[in-house]
Amino acid sequence: MRLASGTRLGRYEIVAPLGAGGMGEVYRAHDSRLKRSVALKILPLGVAADPEFRARFRREAEMLGALKHPHICVLYDVADFDASIVLVMEHLEGETLAARLHHGPLPFGQVLRYAIEIVSGLEAAHRQGISHRDLKPGNIMITPSGAKLLDFGLAKPRRAIAAGVQSDAITTDTAFVTERGVILGTLGYMAPEQLEGREADVRSDIFALGAILYEMTTGKRAFEGVSRADLIEGILAGEPASAALDERRAPPLFKKIVLKCLAKDAALRWQSAQDLGDALRWVDQETPHADREAAPSHTPSRLFWIAAAATTVSIAITALVLLRPPADLTPLRLSIVAPLGTTFTARDISGHPQFSLSPDGSRLAFVATRRGDPPQLWVRSLESGAAQPLPGTEHASGPFWAPDSQNLAFFARGKLKRVSLGGTPPMDLADAAVDVTSGAWNPDGIILFAGAVGGGLYRVPASGGPVTQATTLDQSKGETGSRWPQFLPDGRRFLFYVNSTTPEASGVYVSAIDTDVKRQVLQSGASAVYAEPGHLLFEQSGSLMSQRFNARSGELSGQPTALGDQILGLFGSSYLPLSAARDGTLAY
Repeated sequence: MRLASGTRLGRYEIVAPLGAGGMGEVYRAHDSRLKRSVALKILPLGVAADPEFRARFRREAEMLGALKHPHICVLYDVADFDASIVLVMEHLEGETLAARLHHGPLPFGQVLRYAIEIVSGLEAAHRQGISHRDLKPGNIMITPSGAKLLDFGLAKPRRAIAAGVQSDAITTDTAFVTERGVILGTLGYMAPEQLEGREADVRSDIFALGAILYEMTTGKRAFEGVSRADLIEGILAGEPASAALDERRAPPLFKKIVLKCLAKDAALRWQSAQDLGDALRWVDQETPHADREAAPSHTPSRLFWIAAAATTVSIAITALVLLRPPADLTPLRLSIVAPLGTTFTARDISGHPQFSLSPDGSRLAFVATRRGDPPQLWVRSLESGAAQPLPGTEHASGPFWAPDSQNLAFFARGKLKRVSLGGTPPMDLADAAVDVTSGAWNPDGIILFAGAVGGGLYRVPASGGPVTQATTLDQSKGETGSRWPQFLPDGRRFLFYVNSTTPEASGVYVSAIDTDVKRQVLQSGASAVYAEPGHLLFEQSGSLMSQRFNARSGELSGQPTALGDQILGLFGSSYLPLSAARDGTLAY
């Protein structure tokens, strides 16, 4: 029977239901003693009197209590209330992998990250003699700290598994169905030996994980059928379509790893989660940075390198130590994803997420969209991790910061606007063309922004006022537009990109707010970004490059150096997706 909100079970007060299955109902609850949210899993009253079910529930509690791992849901307590048993577990914020897969395949960087995290949890469980035996997307939670394994309620210690013994529950992904006398597991992710009623062990978990990796990568089930019979036949005798992995451009080694997981004969699969984990980590080490999201490591510094790509729709962070490496800094990487229920909103036709680092390096502004709602401006603290939408910024695009890191400018519905983090409503600054997607704000309160196609840059006071021309186009050189301004440290000179029908005239230029004279700094097909302490960052053959740049003279010196990271998808509007802060923080 469903428990109502407010129902008390000892020190736990029911807040809301979270889900239900053949092995119990799950609720979010408040622990009045420790003042925290918890998840309660309660054995249904209808089966609580059954000794077999109660024994399995107790077994789950014992096994969960023995597992202490960052990628396994934590069990806090187990208690008896009336005729039922309750597991008190960690309450996880996020969504199940099953819910995430409703939106299609995951970017490969996320597939790799979550795969390594999931298999590390399995390694810990297997070392203690525990097989999950019902691994599926619905039993994996994607949280801000990564993937977590849930629900070992169908697991059994290896020593308790006897060959040929059938268990008593089979579930589908669309409903929790319990049928006494059939095989334990979830159809679609069950290994052949489970379907045939033979012994299931750690290699059965590896088969299930292979099916999950296939689905995360391709967006399709490894085995499908119009009926249970068809599905079972596919698992026992069919092969997953390996071409689907090729279509998603998965590395060849990753494809081999997944297909080895899905071998019909358990003896031909990876024989341990540790072996599988090692193989996945090899792929991670060999995959270019732009194609993956790396896990965090420790560093004593606040300096970050924040990377965003439309193909991964996520942001990775690492210490920017390549330009000026202090002795005490080591690289740091972690992932930033869009807030729950939102997706990053692409910048016009280029497909890149729209983001901008605050000048002090403490915050990231970005544009995100909830389903059915217009895009909105969000700000995330890089210290606390909290992200909040800014009221009144619906239909926002192209955010850029004021030098004080407390105000933002953006474009919405044909207007250039500004908004304060303090909560004051946005104010209009100027009319702007529909395709306006860039701007810059200097310490003297002057904003530069790009105008219509075929125009130069314009300037407007940050407090509002007349709009005046800042740069003009040289028709004799075939110049067709100016975009992507960025003020240099003196607040007077600025970089910007000029597009031209003459290839050698296209590139990055430098000018100043008190002159219409401009000079080409770099011949390029995309914009560039100045980063302290005196470097110009740009793309060359898909690689992120750095070259010494004197911000006073506007001159490059020395030879460009590859920073070791790839820049993906440079297309549309000559835009290089980079943003830099004064402390050396770089976002790309």
